[in-house]
Amino acid sequence: MKVLVSAFACNPYRGSEEGVGWGWVKAIAPYHDLYVITAEFHRADIEKAIAENPDALSRVRFFYVPHKPWHYAPTPGWMRIEMSCLKPLMNLAYVTWLKDAYRLGVQLHREYHFDLVHQLTYIGFRFAGHLWKLDVPFVWGPVGGFADTPWRFLPMLGVRGIVHYGGRNVINSLQKRFLRTPKRAFRKAGQAGGIIAPTEDIRSQISRWYGQQSEVICEIGLPPKVAGNHSIRKSGEPLKIVWSGFHYPGKGLPFLLKAISRLPRGVIWKLSILGRGPYTRK
Repeated sequence: MKVLVSAFACNPYRGSEEGVGWGWVKAIAPYHDLYVITAEFHRADIEKAIAENPDALSRVRFFYVPHKPWHYAPTPGWMRIEMSCLKPLMNLAYVTWLKDAYRLGVQLHREYHFDLVHQLTYIGFRFAGHLWKLDVPFVWGPVGGFADTPWRFLPMLGVRGIVHYGGRNVINSLQKRFLRTPKRAFRKAGQAGGIIAPTEDIRSQISRWYGQQSEVICEIGLPPKVAGNHSIRKSGEPLKIVWSGFHYPGKGLPFLLKAISRLPRGVIWKLSILGRGPYTRK
């Protein structure tokens, strides 16, 4: 099939949402002809990856939404906004990008006549975009952003974490109930296309809030060469744990540190913490 994919975050050399977008594009590419709409600031990395391995992406074409001053880009200024109370500005910038992506998608559909549209990244349920309006089946997912932080965990996240994630819990509940665009996009995907949930909990929430069934497929995965190699801890060796992520309260590192502090004496362990962020020193 000819599939139009919206993947604002799609980069072969980055993790997080960019890695999710790139991983799904690579996974689908052997089976269908993909036409991927993505952010212009990924162009250099994508073109480099294609030059390094052209055969793996021979059925993929990338189209870049022209960058505008109000579009999000990973600049120092935008990164500061993302980590502050001004983050809604970042969401607004992404919403404007989605509108421009839709305009580009309409033009591409007139030219290529797609069989399917897939809304990929960002995966937040708040950001359904507009491509579901095209007259072809619509796949949405993996769809995330539903999970709330348990209220009893908030005291471990510090004052800033309490304000941020407590407020997020409240906003999440309101948006699940009242945002109209996700309801319409879920309805379209449920009737013609499909919905992908990254976890069983999110599958249940999609059913609860939107009355639609979804398929559970984890949004991330190890490369095949790594996934096939399993290391077994030998007797007497320490329990080796690795944590990777952005050093921010909601990423769960405080919970891991608290849990390790409760291990019984005599347990030999080694923890490797990867990444960095505003809470690294703390």
